[in-house]
Parts: sequence; structure tokens; C-alpha cells
Amino acid sequence: MIRKKAPLCKCGCGMPVLRSISTNKWNVYIQWHHSKGKTISEETKSKIRKAAKERGFFAEYNKTEEHRAKVIKSNTGRFVSEETKKKIADSVTGFTHTDEAKLKIKIARLESVGSASPSWRGGKCEYSENWVCLSPAIKKRDNDMCIYCNSAKQLKTHHIDGDKKNEDALNLITLCNSCHTVLHPRLNFLKGNSVIVNKRNAKKINKRIKAYIGNKEWENR
Repeated sequence: MIRKKAPLCKCGCGMPVLRSISTNKWNVYIQWHHSKGKTISEETKSKIRKAAKERGFFAEYNKTEEHRAKVIKSNTGRFVSEETKKKIADSVTGFTHTDEAKLKIKIARLESVGSASPSWRGGKCEYSENWVCLSPAIKKRDNDMCIYCNSAKQLKTHHIDGDKKNEDALNLITLCNSCHTVLHPRLNFLKGNSVIVNKRNAKKINKRIKAYIGNKEWENR
């Protein structure tokens, strides 16, 4: 099966768009790119903020007035020169960690934070030593693209049955960070209708995964 290439964003940035989870069609723009070169009115910004608050998006970020005052005071008068900004930008442009480095960072964080970490699993890493080589191999098998939305950015190797010890090739699939988050949502961020929407999107992704694995589509490339 030949997979179609994602069309480019119509804002002219030259980047490929993602496939919409709700309509299963290609988006016209990358998120926020539709407003490039345009000025968003304060009224529109207010509507966006209000809609986000109604969905509970900012619930976890609500701080006391005292905390807000401290943040404002600490940032007042701070100045970063254009030269410093350029140095920071240049230092991170094109940089990415290898899969081996990512795994080492994850293990180091667990060891340093310990039982206080939400990812704590009794002090043991759930991934085998073979994972460093296995994860890139699965991504390569899936053409280095998310099997649901065709995104090639922030790819994750997902365990279909949820068992991280099951490293069978038919239990592993490549998803982008967005699609992977739908299957492993941070429940404290989901409020009201967003819970129903997330479940519906997860059902679509799981259906696509089942079809992809069942047909072994990568063998037909």
C-alpha cells in the first residue's frame, strides 16, 4: 500500500499538515498558521480564552493573587538582548536527542525524583535493554511516520496491549506525540465534554491500529 504524502500548509511555510482526527481529512493549515501575518482582535482572543476556560483547560494553572504578584514582580524589568536571544535560538536549532539518550534521561529522572514522580514504578525501568534498538527499528518499519495522521514529528513507539514487557513486533506501533497522548491522556486535564471527545478519538486510533497490524501494511510498501 502506497501512503499519500501530506499536503503542505497553505500559509506558505513549506511544512506538511496533519490529518484531522475528527474528519479523517487533511487539514488546510498547521495549527495557528492560518493567522500568520494577520492581527487577531482582542475580542477574538477573549472568546478563545473564554472557550478554553469553559472546557477546564486552565483549571490546573489557576494561581493565587499572591503567587501572580510574585511572578509579575520577578519578571518586571527583565531584559534579554537580541544577541542573547539569537545565541539561545542557534544553540537549539536542529538539535534532537537520540533514542538512547532519551531512555537514559528518563531513567535518570526516575532515580532522582524517586517515588515522588508520577511515573514511579517501584524503582525499576519498565523497558528492556533491547528497547534502545527496538524502538528505532519499529519507527523505520512504519516509514518514520505516525500510522494514523502521517506526522513525522515527535514519534513514539506505542505498546498496543499496554504491557511494556511485550516487545513483539505486532504489539508495537508508531504514533506521533499527539495521537499517543490521546491513548494515554492526563485525566486531570480532561473536563466535561473533552472526556467524551478523547474517548471517541481513541476509538478511531485503536481501530486504525488494529487494521494496520492485521493487514501488515508495511509489508506491501
